[in-house]
Amino acid sequence: MKSNRNQITIFTVFSVLLIVISFVPSNIAAEEAGEIAWKSYQNGMADAEYNDKPVIIDFYTDWCTYCKVMDETTYKDERVINKSKLFVCIKVDGDTNKDLVEQYGVEAYPTTFFLMPDGAVISRLGGLVYADPFLAEMDKALTEFENAALGGVSSDDEDDGAVIGNLSTTNIVAITAFIIVVLVLAVLTIRKWRE
Repeated sequence: MKSNRNQITIFTVFSVLLIVISFVPSNIAAEEAGEIAWKSYQNGMADAEYNDKPVIIDFYTDWCTYCKVMDETTYKDERVINKSKLFVCIKVDGDTNKDLVEQYGVEAYPTTFFLMPDGAVISRLGGLVYADPFLAEMDKALTEFENAALGGVSSDDEDDGAVIGNLSTTNIVAITAFIIVVLVLAVLTIRKWRE
């Protein structure tokens, strides 16, 4: 009986450890390294809509010199990196995503779009943009996003369950796993008490 309790304790500790690890954001390595946490178009747009965050889309190509300059200057600027956490950031290779290039009317590289979470275009920047003007455009996009958010919902209309809307898919999976583990442990404990 004592070895069964030890097994249950080990199982519990291991399960809790797995749950804690699953709460770590998937892009934490990029954030710790001082980089923008870029996502794919599909994942980024879904994340933006789900978490109600504005979007930055960087259209680039591997052969584009100015794209590389932006990667090495603008996107490495600490101020841009910090402010980028308020956005969902997406990189789109124009050579391999012709459908998106056509959808957004991209004619040159780099081209950067600032979008609402539903995909509505806030603004567009063409060509090489260094950190200071890029930060100014980020601020404009955030202001536009916040104004739209304030205009769309009054404080009286807020949903009491809105906290759930800010959870990432990873966190929801972790919470579900935690509930399952707790239920399994409860069942195992009840069975042991009955023996």
